[in-house]
Amino acid sequence: MIAGKIIVILIMVLYAVFAFILTKRVKLMNANLTTPQSKLFERIARIHMVLSIFVIILATINL
Repeated sequence: MIAGKIIVILIMVLYAVFAFILTKRVKLMNANLTTPQSKLFERIARIHMVLSIFVIILATINL
């Protein structure tokens, strides 16, 4: 039972890495292509990364 929870948390960590890479890619995209919504895109990417880390913390606490 605990092994399944650990596997789920590892998958969540991989998703957090994806969210981090996504944030970096959005920054790179906005540096090359400026639009009026560039700040909004960066903000959404950061919120996405923070929420993914927050969910990992909650899952670890409930382990």
